[in-house]
Amino acid sequence: MRRTRCTLFLLLCSLSIATLAAPVASASHAARGTPVAGGTLVYQLSSQPPGIDPLFASDSQAYIVTDALFDGLTSWDAQSSTVMPAVASSWSANAKATVWTFNLRADAKFSNGKAVTAQDFKFAWERLFKGASKGWASYMLSNVKGTNEFAAGKAKHISGVVAQNATTLVVKLTTPLADFPSLVANPNLAPVPRGLLTTAKKIGQFRNAPVGDGPFMLAKPWNRHSTISLVANPDYWGTKPNVAGITFKVIAKPATAYAQFQAGTLDIANFPAASLAAAEAAYGTSADGFTAEPTQQVIVGPSATLDYWVFNTTKAPLDDVLVRRAFSLALDRTKLSAALGTANSTTAVPATDMLSPGVPGYVAGQWPFATLDLTQAAALLAQAGFPGGVGLPQISCLYTADELGLVTEFKTDLAAIGVTVKLVKVSWPHLLQRVFSGNFMTSRLGWRDDYPVADNVLYGLFYGPSNGSGSFYNNPTVNAALLAARRTLDDTARLTAYQSIDATVAADVPVTPVAYYGRDVVCSARLHDAVLSPMDLFDFTRVWIQ
Repeated sequence: MRRTRCTLFLLLCSLSIATLAAPVASASHAARGTPVAGGTLVYQLSSQPPGIDPLFASDSQAYIVTDALFDGLTSWDAQSSTVMPAVASSWSANAKATVWTFNLRADAKFSNGKAVTAQDFKFAWERLFKGASKGWASYMLSNVKGTNEFAAGKAKHISGVVAQNATTLVVKLTTPLADFPSLVANPNLAPVPRGLLTTAKKIGQFRNAPVGDGPFMLAKPWNRHSTISLVANPDYWGTKPNVAGITFKVIAKPATAYAQFQAGTLDIANFPAASLAAAEAAYGTSADGFTAEPTQQVIVGPSATLDYWVFNTTKAPLDDVLVRRAFSLALDRTKLSAALGTANSTTAVPATDMLSPGVPGYVAGQWPFATLDLTQAAALLAQAGFPGGVGLPQISCLYTADELGLVTEFKTDLAAIGVTVKLVKVSWPHLLQRVFSGNFMTSRLGWRDDYPVADNVLYGLFYGPSNGSGSFYNNPTVNAALLAARRTLDDTARLTAYQSIDATVAADVPVTPVAYYGRDVVCSARLHDAVLSPMDLFDFTRVWIQ
């Protein structure tokens, strides 16, 4: 889990994909919907990835490429977000959900023909914690025993990662985590072939020409200034992809990509947010928001990214839940979403749950005060002792330079119930420092899921001791329920528990959801079963070209 700002959200949500070469396919195949093999998919990246080695993949553009090159222990189903087997054919846990045993497929191989072993996972995970090259995503394994000692140089290995044999990996956690199988599907936690990283020279070569175990492999080394060319891995051990290759092409401007799409040279492209209505009229809208088919080609379903307003629950008058509820009810999320989209040149839609659509556990309207109701807002403010805002101190709101339109709308919304807001402009680092030190009243923050489960959001943001949301919310009942849910191995019971926790936090309003980020992506009519998941990962194995 990680906090991020709107400029990073833009990178996360600006996904573009394209196709140049299409195979010859019979009309009967197309009519039956039978996948046809072949063709090259050219995928537009909105920026040059910082790296395509799992160690250096740190944004959505890198994730897209890395996910095609590597498979982890598990994977996420692109449509349901449920966890699926990958290199691990099965897994089990002890009764406390603190020890996980993953049984690896014996036929899993890297693209160089070497078997994928438990030792390769151990090597890859330890690599995330080493010295100057420490991977930014190491925090995802912070719950594994021995990571602190290993990172500090006090141990030769991470004690909690045990390769019992070539096909058995045992992971020991410091605290329970029933959703650990979903966490390890993150592309940063993929295995790397330890035999190819024995010298500094080989490590440097691997960064630009990584050898993975996924459905695709590099056609040639990446030079960081050109396209990234992948071809289907002929020895891939899993479900083989339908397309023969992928070319990743960096096109920074959505307008440029959309123009190329309209000219017929791209199969999938970003389009400017202002062109949404025209794109939907011309190409039709995805039925589920995530899957493109001919005549339903525009993908705008929300990603697992969220903007929220945070309240300092330790500072009067925001320590009063009635005031927080009133503020939440006064916000016009339609206008705030529009302002957010304008600031980021993307689409955004009003949010009524802290969980994102596409993540199991999401319930539309789960946060009852995340709606516009000025009458109820005014009544709650009066009940709190501030009728019409009389007697209420001025509310300061932190913001950065690119958020002026958004916070101005926030100020206008609260003025409708008599609240005076003072806007305080700061730099982004200063904003974070003030929020997480408690030196603030309210501010806008963002959240992007690292893995698509309720725990990532609810524990990450609302477990009191961690103060992940910045609100200093610390409800003992919620804390205990979160710890209990993390020990619950039954999937149905655990999901029910998290939905109950979500409802409890919703009533307390330590934060209030504002908007989900959408995707401005249009696909060619030649693409079938083209799925862009809530995690902004494209399913390259199922898409096919007519």
